[in-house]
Amino acid sequence: DVLPEYGEFERGMTTTLNAMVGPLMQGYLARLEQGVVSASQGGFLAVMQSTGGTTSIEQAGRYPVNLLLSGPAGGLTGAQHVAALASMQRLLSFDMGGTSTDVSIIDDEIGFTSSAKIGGHPVAVPMVDMHTIGAGGGSIARLDEGGMLQVGPESAGAVPGPACYMKGGEEPTVCDANVVLGYLPSDVQLGGKMEINRDASVAAVQKVADAMGIDLMEAAEGIIKIVNESMFGALRLVSVEQGYDPRDFALVGFGGAGPLHANALGRLMNSERLCRADESRGTTVTA
Repeated sequence: DVLPEYGEFERGMTTTLNAMVGPLMQGYLARLEQGVVSASQGGFLAVMQSTGGTTSIEQAGRYPVNLLLSGPAGGLTGAQHVAALASMQRLLSFDMGGTSTDVSIIDDEIGFTSSAKIGGHPVAVPMVDMHTIGAGGGSIARLDEGGMLQVGPESAGAVPGPACYMKGGEEPTVCDANVVLGYLPSDVQLGGKMEINRDASVAAVQKVADAMGIDLMEAAEGIIKIVNESMFGALRLVSVEQGYDPRDFALVGFGGAGPLHANALGRLMNSERLCRADESRGTTVTA
């Protein structure tokens, strides 16, 4: 019923994951639907699936395994829609969050796969085809045993989060490096209510600077360059190594931290040509 396909192990693992997630998902969706219907006086709630399409509350609760990549799939669908407004159909998508980065390629249409793995477990249901790496805004910068600067895959997560969030985090993160360099402003409230503490970011990144014997700004720039190289490698994996020329694709950045890094990656990928050509029409997709 969950996965009528061949492959006993894949079928069994997918069904097991569906059973594990099911009760939690059903309870959550029931509460969400009640809140939406009450607030909108009879509105309808649809749920995004891993394929980029939507389904009903009942179907989503019965088959939650089909929702495992619903967030990234929604991002891809949104990226495709926004780029289409700028007359672009060939895209490299760059979805950078707090703990990971998802990249994918859209050659007129979104690609799909039925052989993905979630947490190392095979999930044979159809979902968007993307590549994920452990690099995000919360990725922690540190020196390895050889004294080389590393960024990720360990992450500060949402709690305690980067030092600048003032939730107890003290480790230097990509987010803190962006604050130190001024890419994330500390004199405004993000989202209209979230304050960023630059002094906390400075103190965290200074640990890396002291350990390497360099100044604060050099350390912050080093963190950003390293995480950009990691994401550059992921973008090359889904484009160059699959036979695509990234110069023929526009890079679309989204997610919590995507726009902070999209332009630098666009330059690395030589994907900025299409976006620059479109600036005459008042649209810049990379930013």
